[in-house]
Amino acid sequence: MFKATLTVALCLLYGNNLVTGAERVATLGNRIVASASGLEVARTTVLMSDVILNEGVVFAYSAFFRSDKPVRFQIWRPVENVSDSYQLIGETRVIPAVMNAREDIYIESKLTEKCVRVRSGDRLGVYIEETPGAIAYKFKADSPNALLHTATNNSEVINVNDIIKFGSLNFPYMFSVLAYVDTKMELYNDTTEEFPECPKGLRIPPYGIVTLPPTPPPTGKPGATGPMGPAGIQGATGANGTQGEKGDVGSTGEQGPVGATGPRGFNGTVGATGPEGPTGLVGATGEKGDKGDVGDEGPVGPVGPQGPAGETITVPAPVAAEVVDEDTSMFSDPNFVMGLFIWLIILTILFIIILIVFIVVRRRRDSVQRPKPGSKIVYSERVQSRVYGNDEKWMRDMKEETETNYSNNTLKADGTDNDAQRPTSFDYTNECDKQFDYVNGEQVKAGMTQC
Repeated sequence: MFKATLTVALCLLYGNNLVTGAERVATLGNRIVASASGLEVARTTVLMSDVILNEGVVFAYSAFFRSDKPVRFQIWRPVENVSDSYQLIGETRVIPAVMNAREDIYIESKLTEKCVRVRSGDRLGVYIEETPGAIAYKFKADSPNALLHTATNNSEVINVNDIIKFGSLNFPYMFSVLAYVDTKMELYNDTTEEFPECPKGLRIPPYGIVTLPPTPPPTGKPGATGPMGPAGIQGATGANGTQGEKGDVGSTGEQGPVGATGPRGFNGTVGATGPEGPTGLVGATGEKGDKGDVGDEGPVGPVGPQGPAGETITVPAPVAAEVVDEDTSMFSDPNFVMGLFIWLIILTILFIIILIVFIVVRRRRDSVQRPKPGSKIVYSERVQSRVYGNDEKWMRDMKEETETNYSNNTLKADGTDNDAQRPTSFDYTNECDKQFDYVNGEQVKAGMTQC
């Protein structure tokens, strides 16, 4: 009924321009078969093993629907050099209009969608939004040919151009779904466009009506059970079936009663050091201890980091002023300073010469020529003489006694000088020359000149 209605609608839209030739239409997917089985896992993408061989444009889909839950027909393209990874090229969302029957969906009827351009190697896929899954499948244990990807959470959304890595395990599901591909690429204006306009008037090739097998007639009431027959021969072990889908996790049971306390176990390893506690109160100050020995000089510390650069301040230039030399003293004259320096040098040299002369003269006056044994030494001395009056006789007597003591005490018994007894100099005002001869330490008066 639905197929006839769709055919009438297309005839009214295109008139007699419908194209039904199978020479330009290729299929991608599995054969449409009737089945009441379907996938019961929501948010799951199923990738068919069939691949397109030629380039073309997908313009229609066909599937056997077992429920009216929404489903998406998708085209996936393998990612180069990455195993089991595919990129979503395009998709068409459909809410089935029939149940337990085949339905054809033309993308052209979706006014907001365009057809999808496919290349060699692309694969057909379906996305199950809700359960029970709308597209029926047949279980074929001997021919696993479907890849699955299930979203890990409800927030995961797969959009066009996303890349998904499918599981490497092939499942034995043969979904009843087909994609129809127009291979006449020369009829399209732009053969590189990913979403071209759908072909006008192109129809799915004719096919037979697909229905579920009739329900068997009701049977009569079971008869009485007969006696058990003898045990038959044990048959051969059948082949292992494929692993079923993982069931839902059951709810957590009630907590059981607390068991008896077991024996004390071994001491465990020391746990990690806990966080440092708060600083305690400061205790009372203790007595001052003895002064310790001076410690070794510590190493020189590292050079500190360079301080930040100082701020550059622009100081305005001062107003130009006439330079005035305020130093008017005589020391400001370089010629005067040079002359003064030369005079200081000359005076220093003169002072040194005078000092040397004074030392030499002093040493000569203090030195006396020592007599040889048996020689006669004559000393000439200036002796102070004075004419005294009668009332100064005591002074004259004292003078003569002093002169005699001086002459006797200047020489030792062996004829050498007695420097300790001999004065170094005399001060005379009125002087007379006296000549004395000394022979072996004894004074011999040679003569006297009256002043």
